[in-house]
Amino acid sequence: MKTFFAKHKRLFTVVGLILFLPFLVQTWWLTAGTRGQLHARFDLWRSHYAIHTYGLILEGREYARILKDRYGIETHDDALCIVSEAQISYANNYNKLSIAAADHKFGHDVFRECRQEARHEWESRRAQSLEGE
Repeated sequence: MKTFFAKHKRLFTVVGLILFLPFLVQTWWLTAGTRGQLHARFDLWRSHYAIHTYGLILEGREYARILKDRYGIETHDDALCIVSEAQISYANNYNKLSIAAADHKFGHDVFRECRQEARHEWESRRAQSLEGE
């Protein structure tokens, strides 16, 4: 029996890795929130401010541009319409720390300010395009 395992060592290694793969994938999905927090802490340690977004946001491009131009905050679009629970957990945990740090740094809610301005720009552009029709 020992000689069988010795002769087929490579086969058993591959089979073992294949059987271990679902465990790794499940662990990756379950730790999404923790990974989001750790990534946010690392980014904030480097003084790198960013947020992660998901879902369809009408004023998304304007919002991202205003945040970047005015405050140097990057916006990462993780997903649009189809969002997994792991993506939501990662983004929410990342944003919880990042938003609090940015609000503390700038002294006010920069995200609300930028979103309102982006919404106003989007609505103005939308109204102009409807008038042109």
